[in-house]
Amino acid sequence: MASDKQINANRLNGKKGGPKTPAGRAAVRHNALKHGLSAEHPVLSLEELSVFEEYLAQLRQEFQPIGIMEQMLVDQIADAYWRRQRIVCLEVGLFDTNNANLKERIEETYTGVNSDALLHLLAEHDAKGPDMLGRYYRYDAHFERSFFRAWKELKALQAARKAEVQTKPEPEYEPEIPETKKLATDSAKQTQKEPAQPASGQTPDPEPPEAAAEKPENDDNIM
Repeated sequence: MASDKQINANRLNGKKGGPKTPAGRAAVRHNALKHGLSAEHPVLSLEELSVFEEYLAQLRQEFQPIGIMEQMLVDQIADAYWRRQRIVCLEVGLFDTNNANLKERIEETYTGVNSDALLHLLAEHDAKGPDMLGRYYRYDAHFERSFFRAWKELKALQAARKAEVQTKPEPEYEPEIPETKKLATDSAKQTQKEPAQPASGQTPDPEPPEAAAEKPENDDNIM
């Protein structure tokens, strides 16, 4: 069993190892990859990074993602598509390699067969060995599901965001009234609420005859 001193020494040595600069880390990033289908970054050193970036830019222009979640889903769509295109290249390379390895056997035994039969022969040869073609197709199915899952989630997320914006009530608009007009309006309202008072020294209107007839006569005038 390792002592505490040895454990601490191993930890220190582990921290010292490995590349320190960004360029060094980028150089060894794909050292453990065999076929590149599970790489950390979708673009490998043998591929054109500018092509992938152009494709990603077109996707962002089309979907116009807003927020980190929508941006992540667009990146996932680009990632899945790029890896599926790599599988197509790997498939072509696999058949070309098997065709070169079996060239003598094909010329001796399968002279005159059509191209479909040759493809079957090459695929059968691979299936009896490493079966890389089967692995590629399984990866392709995985990336296809990832592509359409991200696409559906992105569309649903954007539809929900747009629906929320459309259903959000707009604030009521109150037109701004000029100060002079506002004072005139307030004065008119005040005039309607309070009855006009007679001016000082002005004789009130005489009572109507009906009101005068209803008043009792003065007792002093009774004969």
